[in-house]
Amino acid sequence: MRLCETFRMNSARWQSVARFCFRWLLGYVWAVPVLAANRFDVREHGAAGDGKVSATGAIQAAIDACALAGGGQVLFPPGRYLSGTIHLRSGVTLHLEAGARLIGTTNLAHYAQPTPPAFMPEAKWGRWHRGLIVGENVEDAAITGLGVIDGNKVFDPTGEERMRGPHTIVFVNCKRFTLRDVTIVDSANYAVFFQVSDDVDIRNVKFVGGWDGVHWRGAPDRWCQNVNLIGCQFFTGDDAIAGRYDLLNSLMTLGQDRAWRAAMWRAVPEDAGVVLDLCTGSGVSLGGLRRPGRT
Repeated sequence: MRLCETFRMNSARWQSVARFCFRWLLGYVWAVPVLAANRFDVREHGAAGDGKVSATGAIQAAIDACALAGGGQVLFPPGRYLSGTIHLRSGVTLHLEAGARLIGTTNLAHYAQPTPPAFMPEAKWGRWHRGLIVGENVEDAAITGLGVIDGNKVFDPTGEERMRGPHTIVFVNCKRFTLRDVTIVDSANYAVFFQVSDDVDIRNVKFVGGWDGVHWRGAPDRWCQNVNLIGCQFFTGDDAIAGRYDLLNSLMTLGQDRAWRAAMWRAVPEDAGVVLDLCTGSGVSLGGLRRPGRT
């Protein structure tokens, strides 16, 4: 009797595993052909790729056509694509091939910003939210590939600190956003900035030069959930990673951000050549916690 019961239990488990594997395989086999079929080359939509003629309209046309077709991939072949703000759409992946470079224009009039929720402290900052790539209320979007996104050190004398320009990637109220394998250089402000967004996966991305790396913002009643930064490299001019009101930081620090960061700094060996700055949303500058004689 026990043998029969054990067999039935094991059988049920294996059936459950088999059903899961079948569903996963079916989803994978279904997704790949859709992506391959719905591929939109920005050059075929009019982008010159010479780094001189603005490609903003051509890129946006490719994105909108892709979204209208039910989603897929917008392809950037090797080339230099000068652009103002482009708007991401749900279900669309921007794929930059090796040798492709998306470059932010220096014309500040060609940048737009999303609208953060009114309950966000930053909502009143308006044009400060400008970005090269903007997503608002977007789901299942991605930016991938071995290409480069270049913030172009865009200077704005009226911007933050009277010099910072647009962010490189900005999104608000988004779900399931992926950023993978690209290199982001010379961001005029934050390389990646997102608010009240969930299921964000940033993986194997290299951040070089410019100002800050990855910033995200939530609120006491609306945290960002499931944010993952994995295998990334940061060589930024200011903060590498900074979040606010995210669950992990709240649990880690118990509100003792300043004390925690000061203790971390004291633990760094005197002869350390590299320092990792863990920003926890307190707004406290790590430079202000340095001991005399340290650089």
